[in-house]
Amino acid sequence: MIMGADVGHPGPGVQKPSVTSMVYSHDRWATRYCAITSIQEPRLEMIENFRAIAKTALLSFGAKNPPPKSIIFFRDGVSEGEYEQVAGLEFKELKAAIEEVWREKKVPNPPPKVTFVIVTKRHHAVFFPKDQQ
Repeated sequence: MIMGADVGHPGPGVQKPSVTSMVYSHDRWATRYCAITSIQEPRLEMIENFRAIAKTALLSFGAKNPPPKSIIFFRDGVSEGEYEQVAGLEFKELKAAIEEVWREKKVPNPPPKVTFVIVTKRHHAVFFPKDQQ
């Protein structure tokens, strides 16, 4: 199962809520995806209702597929100074959602292994070819 989440914030000085989103594959080949969105307090990078959203995604996946053996989770939009705080909390909430679903649904399989990846585009790496070919 592949999952990903991000938080979109209003422009500077705008007092509107931030929008959270989570996308997840809902077939075992990871070719079909669904999205869940919600709103929360402006400028908050951590997703407030993360566990509930993750649980909804897991239940949706499980309704059509065997339990996943692994989950790859991509988190975007986290500044370098917030990596530990956001990833630590959201990783724990994802694990808690998995445990709740496995317990409530009495899933006989072991819980999936989770790979949690923070995606960042703010880098200064530049690549150039050595020659025209």
